Amino acid sequence: MNLYLFGFALFSYYVFHSFLAHKKIKSILMDQWIPQKLYRIIYNISALGLLIPIYIFYKKTTPNYFFENTLLQNLGLIELGLGMVLLIIVLFNYNLSEFSGLQQYKYKNPPTPQKLITKGFNKWVRHPLYFSMLLIIWGFFLFRPSDINFVLAGVTSIYLYFGTKLEEGKLVEEFGNEYKLYQKSVPMLIPFTKF
Repeated sequence: MNLYLFGFALFSYYVFHSFLAHKKIKSILMDQWIPQKLYRIIYNISALGLLIPIYIFYKKTTPNYFFENTLLQNLGLIELGLGMVLLIIVLFNYNLSEFSGLQQYKYKNPPTPQKLITKGFNKWVRHPLYFSMLLIIWGFFLFRPSDINFVLAGVTSIYLYFGTKLEEGKLVEEFGNEYKLYQKSVPMLIPFTKF
């Protein structure tokens, strides 16, 4: 039962996370309650804060392991490590000041649109940040192949797919035909696939 509740709690967290990132919701909240310069900072702090009960729930759920295979566990550890290295490298392609909300707070205005990034890992996959997260969660599952880690990886993968689809809509709106051409030539989430 705890496993289903954990999956539901994690899914609810992701839905709420996307809800607060939606353009219309952001607009309503900034117009009525939250100053524009603080929105991104508050969004990030609340996202981190809401992960605490999810983590507590995760730690209190007793895992049942599917198998014990040293080779697969070592491969999972390598995949996990590669995903973390990729995540760090890819983060430098982003404006971390804007991502954290510090830029909006400092200059008290919305960030200016950036140029579409198609170099580095972005020439292999349109969302390398999300791809690195897939490597991390599935690497972690192979390293610790339990039922709760399977739920964690499965629910997160589903969220990443649909969350990326929502993000794609925003990027088409922002970059227009340039992004549509990019979509045709580079995979969305997994390099060398149509996915």
